[in-house]
Amino acid sequence: MLSTWYQTRHISSRILRTLGGSLGAMVGFLAVSRLIYEALFPVWDWTGRIEIVLPAAIVCAILTGIYLPRTRLWWLPLVLLFNLIWLADPAVDLTRSTIVFIATILATLLLWLSGRMTSESSLQGRWVFPVTLIVCSAALYLTTMSHNVGMADTFEFQVTAPKMGIVHPTGYPLYLMLGKLWTLIPYDSIAWRLNFGTAVYSLVAFYFAYRLIVELSREKDEITSLRPWVEPSAFIASLCLATLPIVWGQSIGAEVYSLHLLFVTGGLWLINRLLTQRIGWDNGAFWLAILLGLGMTNHVTTVFMLPASALVMWLTWPKNTLLRPAETYWGRGLQLGFSFLVPLSLYAYLPIRWRAVNGEPMGFRRFIDWVIGGRFQGALQWRAPFDDPQRFDILLQLILDQWPLWLLALSLIGLIAMGIRRTNQAAAFVITAIGYTYYTLSYYVPDLAVFMLPIHLIIAVFCGYGLVTIIDILNTLLSGDQLPAGSFRLSLVSRFPLLLLIPLALLTAGRYAQLDQSPNDEREQWARAVLAQDLAPHAAILADSEKHPPLYYVQQTENARLDLDIMILPDEAAYRAELDQRVGAGQTVYLARFLPQLAGIYNLQAVGPLTAVSLANSPASSNAATASFYNKQIDLVTVDISKESLFDPNLVQVDLTWRVNETPDEELKVFLRWGGFDPIFPAGRLPANDFLPFNGVAAGQMIVDFYQLPLTAENIAFDSATLEIALAPPFTPTSEMDWQEVGEINLSNGAPISSDIAPDEVRILTTDRFNNHLKTHSEPLTTVRIPDQMRPGPLPTSLGTFYPLEIEPEISGDLTAGSYDIYTAVNPSPLTKDGKLRCGWLRWPQDRCLLGSVTVSGVALADGATNFGDRIALNDYATDSRVSPSGQIELQTTWQGLTQIDEDYTIFLQVLNQEDGIVGQLDIKPAQGTRPTNLWEPGETLADNYVIPLSDSLSTEDSHRLIIGFYR
Repeated sequence: MLSTWYQTRHISSRILRTLGGSLGAMVGFLAVSRLIYEALFPVWDWTGRIEIVLPAAIVCAILTGIYLPRTRLWWLPLVLLFNLIWLADPAVDLTRSTIVFIATILATLLLWLSGRMTSESSLQGRWVFPVTLIVCSAALYLTTMSHNVGMADTFEFQVTAPKMGIVHPTGYPLYLMLGKLWTLIPYDSIAWRLNFGTAVYSLVAFYFAYRLIVELSREKDEITSLRPWVEPSAFIASLCLATLPIVWGQSIGAEVYSLHLLFVTGGLWLINRLLTQRIGWDNGAFWLAILLGLGMTNHVTTVFMLPASALVMWLTWPKNTLLRPAETYWGRGLQLGFSFLVPLSLYAYLPIRWRAVNGEPMGFRRFIDWVIGGRFQGALQWRAPFDDPQRFDILLQLILDQWPLWLLALSLIGLIAMGIRRTNQAAAFVITAIGYTYYTLSYYVPDLAVFMLPIHLIIAVFCGYGLVTIIDILNTLLSGDQLPAGSFRLSLVSRFPLLLLIPLALLTAGRYAQLDQSPNDEREQWARAVLAQDLAPHAAILADSEKHPPLYYVQQTENARLDLDIMILPDEAAYRAELDQRVGAGQTVYLARFLPQLAGIYNLQAVGPLTAVSLANSPASSNAATASFYNKQIDLVTVDISKESLFDPNLVQVDLTWRVNETPDEELKVFLRWGGFDPIFPAGRLPANDFLPFNGVAAGQMIVDFYQLPLTAENIAFDSATLEIALAPPFTPTSEMDWQEVGEINLSNGAPISSDIAPDEVRILTTDRFNNHLKTHSEPLTTVRIPDQMRPGPLPTSLGTFYPLEIEPEISGDLTAGSYDIYTAVNPSPLTKDGKLRCGWLRWPQDRCLLGSVTVSGVALADGATNFGDRIALNDYATDSRVSPSGQIELQTTWQGLTQIDEDYTIFLQVLNQEDGIVGQLDIKPAQGTRPTNLWEPGETLADNYVIPLSDSLSTEDSHRLIIGFYR
């Protein structure tokens, strides 16, 4: 038998080559056809027809099987088989399929190119992997980068850098000066230019990370061709770093941390070059000192690079016995110190620009406090690693949020191997990581993850070194087989790192939607429309944290209404004090946020989405009423309906003017609806942007009112929509309201809603896993809702491209844990002659189509648990029963997520006395702000501890209640 196999092995080898290459080519062809079908649907419908695509795929396989086995690289198409990961999945996920397909094509090309690089000169000058690294990272960043103004620190840099202003401590002078240069690019918005510059810093950092791993893995004079897997390993490890969510997120917004990552990466690269003598000490040490000095002017945590740098400089210090000690040590030491201190002169930017911006000298004390971040010193608790064990749990969770376990295991192997082979480098990297780890453990802020970028960099370096080590071992084990140079096994082993592109692509696809900031959020359009209104000169706009950034950004970057004072303040009390002071001084104030208890004190009028606050009353108009309400106590004087709102073109703008003839004796709300359907705001709205109740307005006053209303397929006809309004007390049934028709909007030209399927032709079918119907929705298609206890699956936002609507299936009855499918059917069907539907790629026509699925989590409540709306459970808690005034109370809790949560909730804890007065309070995000509720998985548990400060008014003789809850 063995003899027969030996004699026929060339035949079986050719058969395997033919089948392998043919299957790979066939899967690649099918992948292309599905991508085209789903991306262009329904333009090229034929790319999804099984009777066309399958024969074409077979022809492609036959042609490949004829020609490819003759080549040495016959196995390259096998990489395309990884596309079966998504081809076998009926769910449409263009992001996943595109990224995985590109990864297989990229892996195939890199395998082919690396196989052609046989000469030493081409290997030494190889730029394939670093260029591919930069191109892939840039493609991800540019496609997910926002073109709009950001929030928080990103917004601050986007409005400050163009005018070279002053930002919050520690000032970041280098980032601001470089940012000014990026804003001079004559392309796109200023916000995008700052974001682009930030991405460039990361791309350069990834290149140096790649070079660092390569130089760590090779001896100085090693022949490159002997170990061709080093460069692919460095490429994969650097790409892992680039696709980490925290690195990705900080690279596509105007933030200082990508530039900080560049300095840390450059510093570690110079450290390794000094230790391996790839650079002379005189050049390497001084460049390292300059780099560290520049890093300090961008982010002061560069200080944690100093211990490792000092150790390496000492270890590599030239010991020239012909020179005196003063020349050997003091002379070079002074030069190093000078090289480090000169870049720190960039901090002169702060006092110079402070005077230009604020019109006063900064002062030495304020300058020092700004540079060291004095206002944040209270958040730095240097004993926290010793006193608060929860900090280690938080740190571990932050690492696990970024790295899968198999990559962490690879990194651990790299650390051990580097500790054996490159002890000095391993010591320098570990010392640096310890510094940043200690800082992370000690700093009590919610955005801890951004300070961990150097830690992730070092993990990536260890990961790349570990991958090289593993393949070194495999190569040694296989070397005894005397494999020929072109053998499949040798090629697979030496280029195995490139196959890791596939799991990395799957990770990237899962992160893409979460990190994608490219969609236009239309906030800037809203801000431009607000500032284009006829606002009073030299007025003030008090805005919340969501509306302030676009308003201030448009004002500062486009020089729009520079006379307006656009403000954001820390809390409600500060807003109220600012409002009272400015209105009392005769200044007009516009509110872009809600403030309670203004009615009856100030005159409130809607100015678009803003609310004008003044002391003067609005005299009544003698114009005839369009409609009268509530026994003619209130008249609707004017109605203006615009099909496209100036502030959001997807909504209808409605401007109203009310006249109060007689003050009503009860609270009335405004209800609006389209032609007989349900009210758009079920709870009603108060006039003047929900600020002013009618019973708080004196007779004879006018009220300017403003609304933005959606138009959907469920509540309008396709040619026109009739607006109806009612005034009624809260909780009045819709059927008991006095509805009056006040206007109509014509949708015949440019209607936002269109359809190739009439509403009465569509019905929703809901079935369980065993195809049992739960509910049939055969009425005209309307919005259907998923209960809170159900976790939505991949539900589409449209029925193909034919019927734009949101599908929200309504499930009747009690549900057990499990997965439920949601189908749609069209009856009769206008899509096929036989009355059937073609439900997707390579699908025969069917009676119904799968829209998606929902999953009931089935998370059981623990005994005695407190259920917060079927979303979060408090499983357990413990606290001290006795406390003292002016002290604190410690509370230990265990939470559990019951379903997927979209909102980021804040926890509040209050200690109440017997009169329900608050004698202790704490508002905090879970896990000290590092584990927001929108990241919780169903079933996940979280142990969290709180320390609630108590008032000195607390009575030790009375009992008190401790309450806990959530708010958004």
